[in-house]
Order: sequence, then C-alpha cells, then structure tokens
Amino acid sequence: MIHPYDPLSLICLYHVCFVLIVFAARPPMRDREQYG
Repeated sequence: MIHPYDPLSLICLYHVCFVLIVFAARPPMRDREQYG
C-alpha cells in the first residue's frame, strides 16, 4: 500500500484529481480557439 505521506504518491494523486476536475468541468477551449 502506498504511504500517504510519500511525496511522489501525493503528486500523482494531486495530478489525478486535477485531471478529473478538468475533464469534469473543463471550459470550452476548442470553441475558444475557433471563435476567439
């Protein structure tokens, strides 16, 4: 089991949460590139 205070595991967990948040509520970047 991964140690909760391992820096690498914390970075990986933070990155996973960040990706999930971005995919869950990501802004219309494609539309912004097309119309902006």
